[in-house]
Amino acid sequence: RQVADDIGNSFSLEQMNIETDGRALIFNVSAPFYLKSQGTQYQYRIGSASKWSKWRTDSEISPGMLSPGNYVLEVRAKNILGEVSKTKTLAFTVQKPLYLRWYALLGYTLILTLIVFAIIKTRERSLKETQRILEETVELRTADLAKAKEQAEDLLLNILPKETAEELKLNGKATAKHYNQVSVLFTDFKGFTEFAENTKPQDLVNELHRCFVKFDEIIGTYNLEKIKTIGDAYMCAGGVPIKNNSNAIASTLAALAIRDFMAEVSNDKKKNGEMLLEIRVGIHTGPLTAGVVGMKKFAYDIWGDTVNTASRMETASDTGKVNVSGTTYELIKKYFECESRGKKTVKGKGAVEMYFVDSIKPEFSENGEGKVPNKGLWEIIA
Repeated sequence: RQVADDIGNSFSLEQMNIETDGRALIFNVSAPFYLKSQGTQYQYRIGSASKWSKWRTDSEISPGMLSPGNYVLEVRAKNILGEVSKTKTLAFTVQKPLYLRWYALLGYTLILTLIVFAIIKTRERSLKETQRILEETVELRTADLAKAKEQAEDLLLNILPKETAEELKLNGKATAKHYNQVSVLFTDFKGFTEFAENTKPQDLVNELHRCFVKFDEIIGTYNLEKIKTIGDAYMCAGGVPIKNNSNAIASTLAALAIRDFMAEVSNDKKKNGEMLLEIRVGIHTGPLTAGVVGMKKFAYDIWGDTVNTASRMETASDTGKVNVSGTTYELIKKYFECESRGKKTVKGKGAVEMYFVDSIKPEFSENGEGKVPNKGLWEIIA
């Protein structure tokens, strides 16, 4: 008579295509051809593979919740005399809910695909951003390391010659080397003790710094190697660590440039009524050993009698003069105007031949003035 869901919505018996949000179906049946319908019992089964239900007088058949699919309901009745009617059938279809149909599933698939695609793209963007940040960080760190390395190398090169620094970095130590011809240059300030006593500490340091910075610049021009400063004494050498045969000439040119610079400083101090700083310069050429000693605060140094003799040349010099030994003189006399001093007694050395170097010979100087080397002399010391 009627098919309804458990919510109470009924369906047409002619078109048993059931769509419902209910959980179960209820079938109302009757057998009006029996005289006493009140005593009529009913039995049913859904699908031939299932068992018949028990006989019951209730005319409502509630098979429970049915999943989507095609079904055949079979029903028969039995009267009070026990006579069983013919089996009646009703074919019906329970449709899938809208959210389970193919187009819904397709929609879900598309939505899920879009979500996955969006997640992938978001992750890709996130990964790219993370990668970009990492690359920038790596670049910054690399630049910082490169800068730190460059600073460390510059600092090392300020302490050691380039070749010695490279050997030290490569081997962890530097081998001492013997040189047959090195020109050692010493400078010292006359009356420095008195000058220091009458000068403020900061002014004293500033004055030394001013002078030594200029000395560094000058010896760099002539490819000499700064060895060290001891108080007001300045020591450098030509022919180390790279050997050459022109180091005596280069050292003499540097000595004259230092002398002329200090002459300008003294003139300025005279004009201002300040205490003078007068310099003495000495040079000697000979064999020596050079290398690095110690494990902390590395220092490139030179040893040998040549160093001691060069120091004596400075001590025996006069203020504003460049004093060279006879050995150095023999190597430079072709290029410089020199004044013989004869033999002077030197502590620990006896009588040593000495010369004052006055200027560059006109034919080897710019404009014949004897102050700046010309192209020809530069080619000799290059």
